[in-house]
Amino acid sequence: MPPQRTKCARLHELVNLGLNNSEVVKVLGKLRAQPDLLDQPVSRSQLERASKSLYKNVGHEILLPSIGRAAPFVWEVGDLPKALKHFTHVSVEFKDMLADLHARHPYSPIMPWEICFYFDEAAPGAVIDLNNSRKLWCFYIPFRELGPSRLCMEGAWIPIAVLRTTECYNIKGGFSYCARVLLRHILMGPGNMRTDGVLLPISPPDGAALVFATFGNILCDYAACNAFWNSKTASALKPCFSCGNCAALDDDGHCSLAAHDPTGRTIDLSLIHI
Repeated sequence: MPPQRTKCARLHELVNLGLNNSEVVKVLGKLRAQPDLLDQPVSRSQLERASKSLYKNVGHEILLPSIGRAAPFVWEVGDLPKALKHFTHVSVEFKDMLADLHARHPYSPIMPWEICFYFDEAAPGAVIDLNNSRKLWCFYIPFRELGPSRLCMEGAWIPIAVLRTTECYNIKGGFSYCARVLLRHILMGPGNMRTDGVLLPISPPDGAALVFATFGNILCDYAACNAFWNSKTASALKPCFSCGNCAALDDDGHCSLAAHDPTGRTIDLSLIHI
């Protein structure tokens, strides 16, 4: 690859990570000043202790009814208000991002921020040798008001929970019930952002703001939407919950339901104006 294309590819990777050259130079300068940082071993037990310590600050337990087990399944998830407090405390970039959002969209119980409830299934491990028995559901929450320029960055998506796919089969109600309980905790649990708000240090100069947030939308692919809503979405005869008069097309491109509607109210999916 020519040098110019190599440089462009490297800059593109940095932009995708939300970084720039100056930040990389700072890291290299710190490593040059303290080379022993690279020699510090990090064991599995150290990572486990660090994760347990972090969970105490931002975690919450949800009890789910199990199938075939006397004790309920304890689902350890993140608490959104606690996570926001922790992230704004340890990350200057995250704090500045929310401060900028607050400047553009001031907090208000009447006009709160809107959260996006995103979830998808993933299989951790080597890409060329996936182990589907390790599949898990990953849940993330960003704020819709951040806009495309921020939502394209990984740091805007707050990891709120993970759940092994195999565990869903042992829970009464399956994945749909698990996702419902998690969303209910986020919006209606003790100290939630919808009714109580959360106090964050994002109002200049060095002031605090009481931030409110409510439900905005679900974001997922076809398989996840089918597992959550029990709906085939665009492949279903009734692809939209809100559009009661919308019907899907058949394999020949015709709307069979609309042809049998004497009122003429039923329309096909291609005629919807979003």
